[in-house]
Amino acid sequence: MANSDIEDNHPTPFVLEEWIGKGRRLPIAIDTPSGLAEHFSMLREVPGDIKHKRYPSMDLSIESFIKYQLPKRTYALPGVEALECFKKREPNADLDAHTTIPLPSRQFVEKLDTHFRQAILDDMHSVINPAYPGSYLPLWLARYWKDMWEIYDLQETWKKGLTWLEDKMQGGVSETEYDVYRGAHKLTDILRWSEETNIAGAHGATDVFARYLSDKTWMNSTQINMMFAHISDRIEQDETLDSLVTVETLRLWTEIEKAKNIQYFDGHPPTFLRRLEKRILDREIDFLIFPVHWDAQKHWLTFKLDFQLKELSYAPPTDIIKKLQWWLKKRLDGPFENLGDGLEHGRQDDMSNCGILCANTAACDIFEDDDLWTTETKALERGRWFVVLVRKHIEDVTSGKSEFFLKALEHA
Repeated sequence: MANSDIEDNHPTPFVLEEWIGKGRRLPIAIDTPSGLAEHFSMLREVPGDIKHKRYPSMDLSIESFIKYQLPKRTYALPGVEALECFKKREPNADLDAHTTIPLPSRQFVEKLDTHFRQAILDDMHSVINPAYPGSYLPLWLARYWKDMWEIYDLQETWKKGLTWLEDKMQGGVSETEYDVYRGAHKLTDILRWSEETNIAGAHGATDVFARYLSDKTWMNSTQINMMFAHISDRIEQDETLDSLVTVETLRLWTEIEKAKNIQYFDGHPPTFLRRLEKRILDREIDFLIFPVHWDAQKHWLTFKLDFQLKELSYAPPTDIIKKLQWWLKKRLDGPFENLGDGLEHGRQDDMSNCGILCANTAACDIFEDDDLWTTETKALERGRWFVVLVRKHIEDVTSGKSEFFLKALEHA
């Protein structure tokens, strides 16, 4: 019995040959052996020499990146199914030529990506471009085509952003507005197009900043977290405010929203929440301000808790108070009196600026010199946030490393 128990505790070794060419169907992700997943990734990996020759350098600024020449695009769908373009024959094509000719259509490339893993299980060794049916290409070309389309998308995003800035600088703007838009534009001469950003609240690469350069782009959780993290940094620079107010990012609401009932808060909270609760109970915090996403309305909100008066307020109006009151009642001697729509805030006239208003509402409640968002300043607010966050990123990545970039930043 003991030997049997020991044997059962040892996982079955992964054998690639038991998966390839055996008529097996692709398992769902959670059931895919790690060895098989690694095999898929290896076959999808574009070789380093191809990346060096064909991909835009990661050191390119936004201004240079949008001018980089990529292979031309094809939009017509081929008359063959994507799955039929995977072949058992070994590759035989000229890679220099096939990484410069026009890309297959986006829809076709996406279908190739969908079928890629099953094709590997079916023991396929190459893929063809329907426009060149006699050429058998390495399987990683499917990933290369997908990457090229995604880089095109990123170029288009930044081109639109720079056009937006240039349009804003044209006639009829105040000197203040012009300086903000011009400063933002100059930063695109410094900002690298494919660089990870590690500023507080950020998640991803520098394309997260592009959302600010548009009148219509909705802010996602990354932009909200970056803005609220920056507000928190500003508070830390003021000793009085820092002793009174704490600003949290979306991680607070994400945790509260998990609750299905009030008993959820009987459990063991994550470390950040446990520490926050201790500071509150120890009377180290008078006010807590944080963002909330109202899923039903796809809307960003600002909440404020007053621990001295046991009051909560928010902006704009909402009906998602129940879970917040559960947390307050279970963990912080609540419930709190609900003051409703009690924070001063701008009046939104579109569907895309609620994230900017959310941050502005928080900032104006904390800093007396901040101006309340208006419909007349909504583009200016986006430009200002772009400048603030991009400068923060550049200072982070160049600190002590590049005198050139630091000098360039001084003039941006």
